[in-house]
Amino acid sequence: AEIGALQAEGLSDAEAKTYLRSVVSDFVREIQLMETFKGLQNIVSVEDYKVFENTKGIGWMIYIRMELLTPLNIYVRSRKMSETEIAKLGTDICTALELCARKKVIHRDIKPENIFVNQFGDFKLGDFGIARSLEHITTGLSRKGTYSYMAPEVVKGKVYDSGADLYSLGLVMYQYTNKNRLPFMNTEGQFDSHERMEAIHRRLSGEPLPAPCDVSPAMASVILRA
Repeated sequence: AEIGALQAEGLSDAEAKTYLRSVVSDFVREIQLMETFKGLQNIVSVEDYKVFENTKGIGWMIYIRMELLTPLNIYVRSRKMSETEIAKLGTDICTALELCARKKVIHRDIKPENIFVNQFGDFKLGDFGIARSLEHITTGLSRKGTYSYMAPEVVKGKVYDSGADLYSLGLVMYQYTNKNRLPFMNTEGQFDSHERMEAIHRRLSGEPLPAPCDVSPAMASVILRA
């Protein structure tokens, strides 16, 4: 489908191949970044990888071998996280972010799909696909990320730092202490796309967040501070 889209834009097979090779290079850089965190606590461990070019057409296959983990959004489907687990989630991912800070890396896409749990209940940060070094961040340079968990300064194209990751982690913790709802969303019954977008707009506009409804005041205070 990607090749067809490129050809529809007028690219020749050779030009499409050149473009896709650059995409492969981006993926490899992500994998190599994660390899530098190998064996470190609370970050998904990549063991090795291999890239194979398709000899019968345009394309590549990228194989990645990593530890077997459960995505957080799958983990919580069959369970309600206790306040103790929420605290561990926060401290585990903060440990991962401290390690990122030492390498001057901002993850920029903290969300449940990019947080994983191992068989011992430890939480780990993965998917550094849009991570970048702090020294490359400039005003308006990049607004990548997931809107529902994105910090206001990122959305508005302002200069941002590792605080954007902490903000996104706070929203993940908020969700799991607010009946699986993000700020300003109805905690009872269903919701529609309009309600979701309105809630995001209110948050990004700077409106003070209400405390999450299903957690102690002390934990709510920590989450709101994040």
